[in-house]
Amino acid sequence: MDWDLVRFLTGEAGLFVVGVILGALSFRTIALPLLYALPRAVVWVVQGRLRWSVVLRLLASLIWWGALFALGAYLLARFEPGAWERLYSSPPFYVGLWLGISLRAFRAMGSKSGQRALQDRFLNSVKSHLIERERTQEEQMGENIYERVWHLSRGGTRYGPYSFDELRRRAKRGDVRDDDLLWRPGVAEWADAPSVLGSVKKGRS
Repeated sequence: MDWDLVRFLTGEAGLFVVGVILGALSFRTIALPLLYALPRAVVWVVQGRLRWSVVLRLLASLIWWGALFALGAYLLARFEPGAWERLYSSPPFYVGLWLGISLRAFRAMGSKSGQRALQDRFLNSVKSHLIERERTQEEQMGENIYERVWHLSRGGTRYGPYSFDELRRRAKRGDVRDDDLLWRPGVAEWADAPSVLGSVKKGRS
């Protein structure tokens, strides 16, 4: 057996794995907040729904992670120049890097469950910066007419997210049953459909 070849292939496989990990981590900590959380927070601030402090917090987080990656690259190049040169010139590392980015991007935005989790994480991260205001009766019941945040549970299966208007239309068509449960981020427990939508039809099985 050619042990030099085995060591070479093992090293290239290790660089590929490092690339995947760094790609996924950099997308989650830098690219995703920059492309999703920060623009959305700015829009909510302009709408008067969030305080400006949340934008500063998001920017501070981006700067922190960017500085951490830069410091890691500097230390590697400074104290392990051989390892840095191999990493810098390794095709498997770059393939792994883009694969990690792609997988993380698809997981976050390529499926309904990923988009729902992304939205839930954003809402949880900014809830302490929300601006309290007098709400309408429908909003006090949990409506947010600008977002698809309502989830419906039937027989243990979760559907959605829907906007409040979508739920009302579904209820009028008989697609929401009186034993369905509804929930949105910010509400502690699931509520039965009639308590949110008023009386609903029996619906189809």
